[in-house]
Amino acid sequence: MAGEQTSVKTLALYTVGAVLLAALIGYMVLAPDEVPLDPRTLCPRDAMHNAARTTAVVIDRTDPITEVQQEDALAHLTDIFRKAMPRERFVIYGLDARSDIVLNGTVRCNPLGPKQGSALERLNTDTEFDEKLFNDKFLTPLVTTVKAMLPTTSTSQTDSPIMELVQAVAVRDLKRSPKARLVLVSDLMQHSARYSHYKVVPNFKEFGRSDAFREVAVDLSTTAVHILYVTRSRGAGQQPPNLEDFWQQYFSALRANSIVIEKIRGEGWK
Repeated sequence: MAGEQTSVKTLALYTVGAVLLAALIGYMVLAPDEVPLDPRTLCPRDAMHNAARTTAVVIDRTDPITEVQQEDALAHLTDIFRKAMPRERFVIYGLDARSDIVLNGTVRCNPLGPKQGSALERLNTDTEFDEKLFNDKFLTPLVTTVKAMLPTTSTSQTDSPIMELVQAVAVRDLKRSPKARLVLVSDLMQHSARYSHYKVVPNFKEFGRSDAFREVAVDLSTTAVHILYVTRSRGAGQQPPNLEDFWQQYFSALRANSIVIEKIRGEGWK
């Protein structure tokens, strides 16, 4: 009798051990891999986990905008950040009133990777922790950066090289992403040595045949363009009525795969 009890206990111990071993192996096979992230940007360190999408946000700082326009622009951008794809990479650039292009952007990646759908996922996913990580390390730093970057005062320089900066950003960030997005916050008044909307009436048919267009043209066939159009109804920066159409044709000529223009509320809002 004692021998039989010992055998039963031994069998039970082996069974429990086998179950635990199977669970451990299952976890190792099915559980999501740990993806090493850069502690500063939260972007994956290795090429195997490249960003699902790169979004470049360009904020035109060459002319001030009203408080209402700032709030509306910030609300639009915050909504874009909140809807980030898993591990989506964001780069925020300021377009300052200077003739030379300086690419010194703020980079952040959505730290929340894609869900693996494994049977054990519910055991190692903390929804509250994920939300805190997303807000503290991704959303809040980006919103803070945008707030500091939105223009509130006039600048002493006059250049507004929108096309040149778009070209530089496309070469540096967008062309490397199979699914890219350009978000441009601007009054769309181009002004550089190559071409200026302050000197000529916008006419893309004429501009598209010029050397200036060929110098700034870049392939945006993998890029969706989203313009937050800051309207101005008076002053030197008042926009001509056909300006939106000019930029629609411009980005179409660059083969952008989609173009959306939304007006920022404030002065001149209709």
